[in-house]
Amino acid sequence: MDSELLEFEPQEGYELLNYSSKKQLQDLIESLENSKDSRDVCLHSLDLPKLWFDLKSMFSVITAGGGLVENPEGSLLFIYRHKKWDLPKGKKEKGESIEESAIREVQEECGLQHVVLGRKLTTTWHTFGSPDNRKLKKSVWFHMYSAQQELIPQQEEGISKIRWVEPERVAKKLQKAYPSITEVLQAYHRMQTVISTKPE
Repeated sequence: MDSELLEFEPQEGYELLNYSSKKQLQDLIESLENSKDSRDVCLHSLDLPKLWFDLKSMFSVITAGGGLVENPEGSLLFIYRHKKWDLPKGKKEKGESIEESAIREVQEECGLQHVVLGRKLTTTWHTFGSPDNRKLKKSVWFHMYSAQQELIPQQEEGISKIRWVEPERVAKKLQKAYPSITEVLQAYHRMQTVISTKPE
């Protein structure tokens, strides 16, 4: 076993595996898809580019842009879609920059007319689809601003509710949200920390 593998400490509850081959990865993906129980697996490799190349080769990769929108009162914009609290995002269209995609999707999904683009927060990845049509979505997230109070959910995208959520109530929304949304909020809090600790 590699010394680097011994030194690596995954988060509690993760199953740590040493990556050996594309066949191993294929078997692991199929095992996770067919399992009725939730499993968290962390793959370790001394050749990360190869592991990443092998993983992406098993999926169709889709790029999306999205936004964590904040209003002047410090509340954050959440949408409710498919029985989950989520943040607005959508697929990048041909000819668009990722920033343009993020703004357009936020405007379309929330009925916002005026959105100001802020800093990039983070990039998340998640999978969906079926064993014969697996998809890997790369979502690039930006901090945004809007003072608009009137919100219109894009119902054709499965959005039934939109809410400005006060900071103290965000944690409750995250209990019924996808794990990637927690990653976006963590990036937002890191950004706030950096800004607040900058010298005048």
